[in-house]
Amino acid sequence: MCFDQMTGGQEIYINNLIAIFNKHGIESDVIQPYNFHNRAVRQNKISQTKIIYTPNIPKAPPWVKWFVFNLSLRLYKNRLKKYDVLICHYPFHYPPIKWHKKIIVVSHGILFNKKLETIFDKYLEKTSRLIFHEPCKIVSNDTNFLRYNHLEINSEDSVFMEVKSGIWYIPNCIDTNHFIDKQTPRENKIVVVRNIRPDRGIDLAINAFALFNRTINSFHLSIIGTMGDVNYYNDCKKLVNKLNLADQVKFVGHLSQTMIIEEYSTAKISLVPSLEKEGTSLSALEAMSCGTPVISTNIGGLADLPTKKTEIDISKMSEKMIEVVNNWEFNSQEQKTRVQKFNFNNWEEAWLKVIEATSFRNDKS
Repeated sequence: MCFDQMTGGQEIYINNLIAIFNKHGIESDVIQPYNFHNRAVRQNKISQTKIIYTPNIPKAPPWVKWFVFNLSLRLYKNRLKKYDVLICHYPFHYPPIKWHKKIIVVSHGILFNKKLETIFDKYLEKTSRLIFHEPCKIVSNDTNFLRYNHLEINSEDSVFMEVKSGIWYIPNCIDTNHFIDKQTPRENKIVVVRNIRPDRGIDLAINAFALFNRTINSFHLSIIGTMGDVNYYNDCKKLVNKLNLADQVKFVGHLSQTMIIEEYSTAKISLVPSLEKEGTSLSALEAMSCGTPVISTNIGGLADLPTKKTEIDISKMSEKMIEVVNNWEFNSQEQKTRVQKFNFNNWEEAWLKVIEATSFRNDKS
C-alpha cells in the first residue's frame, strides 16, 4: 500500500515504485485524494494497481488538504490492516497510521519553511523529527533531510545504502537509457523546468538571465512548468516586462515528458534555481543525462548532485552561466558521465532491499 498526497515529481516516484512491484510480482494499491490529474496518470501508467480515493476539497489550501487526508487515513484503518507493508510518502502522514507494524516512511526532502512561521510548517517539522524515534523504516531521497535530523553521512559513500539500522539513503533516479543526448544541434537556449512557485526561484533565474544577457545577448530563456502560484506567476511576468525581456523569455507551460526531452536535447543550459524545499531534483538528473549542463543552487538534495553549483545570488548565477557557455563541451560531458550512477537499476535494487528488510524485520535495532 502506498500513500500519495502530491503530484509532480512525487507522482513519477510512485509510478516508478509501482512498476518495480509489478515486475517482481508484488501486489500493491495506492490511496490518495481524488483529483482529475491523479486519475488520468493512474489510468495510463499503473492500471494493474487498485486506486483508493479519499475525499478531497479542490479549492482548499494545500495545508488543509494534507490534514483532511490524515483524517481520511484514520477512517480507513480497517482497510489498511490487511496490508503487509505500508509505504507512507512524507512523515506528515505517519501519525494516523503509526499503529501498523510495518511502515516505510519516504522523505522527499525538507518541505517546510525553516522559519516555521505557520502551524503547517511546525507540524511538518515535528513529524520529520518524530519518525526517527519510531519503529518505522525510513527512505530519504537526499542527505540534507538526514543531516537536519543529526545523521551525518557522506553522499558519495552512502548512496543506495542502509546508513543506519532501518534508515536508507536512496536518491531519486531516472532511466538513463531514456534520457539520452541525441547529439542534435544545440540552440542558444536556457531552460528552467520548474513548477512556478516562489520556492522554485523563477525570479532568481529571470534576474540572472537579464545580467547574463548584458554579456551574451543571443540566448533566450524557456520556463517550462505548471502555474503553481498565480500571484507569483504574474509577478514573474511583470519582472520580464520590467527588464525588457519579453522577446527572450517565454513561459511555455506544462509539457509531456517526450517534449521535455526535446527541450533538454536542444538547450545549452538547464537552470535549477530552487530557494528551498528541494530534494534530489528529477529535472536536474534528466537534463544532465541528456547532455545539458545544469547550474543549480546548493539547496536541499541539490547538494548531492553533480550539478555546477551557484550561490543564491544573481551575479554568481550569471557568472556560472557564462562559464558554462564558454566551456560547454567539458561541462556537458562531465555531468553526463557523473549522472550515470543515478540510474533506475540502482534505484530498483536498493528499493527491493528495503522491501525485503521491512518484510522480515519489525524494529530498528
